[in-house]
Amino acid sequence: MNLIIIQTRNGSRRLPNKSVLSICGQPTMLHVVNRLKSVKKAKIVVATSSSEEDDSICNLCQLHNIDYFRGDRLNVFSRFKEIIKKKNPKYVVRITGDCPLIYSKIIPDMFSIIEENNEIDYISNTLKRTFPHGHDIEIFKSQKFLDKKEPSEYDQEHVTPFFYKSEMYRLYSYENKIDLSGYRITLDLLSDYILLDKIIYKYIRSGNNKSVFDIISPQEIVNIIKDDTEIFHLHEKLEKLKS
Repeated sequence: MNLIIIQTRNGSRRLPNKSVLSICGQPTMLHVVNRLKSVKKAKIVVATSSSEEDDSICNLCQLHNIDYFRGDRLNVFSRFKEIIKKKNPKYVVRITGDCPLIYSKIIPDMFSIIEENNEIDYISNTLKRTFPHGHDIEIFKSQKFLDKKEPSEYDQEHVTPFFYKSEMYRLYSYENKIDLSGYRITLDLLSDYILLDKIIYKYIRSGNNKSVFDIISPQEIVNIIKDDTEIFHLHEKLEKLKS
């Protein structure tokens, strides 16, 4: 059994309660979860904190029958460790809750690569960025994760840097055929929220039988950004702001 762990919380100073913000009428977290449901080889668990501010995340999980775990607010590494010990998966997919347009269609291919090459400990599409920011996916061997003792404070917060900041592990960089790393569809600021809402709304309005939870390819997203003047300028301002 494999596991997709979505780490999320509401305590962002830049954009409070972003996990439950409504994007095109649906909470951010449901965008992430529903786009990951297409992955048949893994079960989904939402990893949030025990803080009162994250009660709304758990309420949403209960309402939609989504498995969840509550743990330390700052030590996200410990949340992952407890979930992995409890669920005992072979491989773990790490997704962050600020990726509502996550492109889950590449996850089966990433699974195939790490499963067929036993020497690979960690595979990600962020080691060399070729996908838009907000399509971040990491997969790693759960036993290698459990073997990590005394994680640094940085690892406790960011979970996986120990894999790619040392030479102890075999890594695989999963890359897109076209470099789209200059595009940003992650949720960190209010401007990101407005951009994402406009992108999804534009997508839904572009044709029949299109749903708010459809998996939109990176190239489709880029085309929407390029073809709509308002969206293009909003994205351009965000890129300048974050550069």
